[in-house]
Amino acid sequence: MVIVFVIAGMMFLTLALLLLAPFRVYVNTASNEYYISLQGIARFSPRFQQDQWVISAKVPFYTFEIPLKSSPEKKKEAKPKKERKKRSSRTHLRFSSLLRLLKRLIRSFRVRKLYLDLDTGSYPLNAQLVPLFLLVKSDVISLNTNFQGVNRCEFLLTSRPIKMVWPFVQCFVLEN
Repeated sequence: MVIVFVIAGMMFLTLALLLLAPFRVYVNTASNEYYISLQGIARFSPRFQQDQWVISAKVPFYTFEIPLKSSPEKKKEAKPKKERKKRSSRTHLRFSSLLRLLKRLIRSFRVRKLYLDLDTGSYPLNAQLVPLFLLVKSDVISLNTNFQGVNRCEFLLTSRPIKMVWPFVQCFVLEN
């Protein structure tokens, strides 16, 4: 019986670690560095290699690559048109609940760093953006304009998986 409690306790601690570990999304266009990581557990970074996308995955003590193969083109055959059924109002409710879910998922992320260096190619528009960017500037957010033709973006978003699971529970369990 003690063994069952030990195994259940270890499973509970593993689940708690997975739900509470910080989740990061990092994008840096200047150095072409992009990754999604579950801090201390796994890190996934996409890259383009030899005419196909490859996802490089790193877990403790092991690194591997997952090639993403494009699906072959399927020829479309002419199908007879079917009569469309009238949609029920429940479909509208499902769509609105999915929009609410998307909004809650986006709100579960926190912006830890946002750096944008923008050149629109138009001097007047760049000059008009300067006061706007100065109003938005803070410790975390840095928006700049330049007149050199350089565009850079760097951001870091963080969240925890438990914060991303909770909107699903609210949307599908508590609202029905």
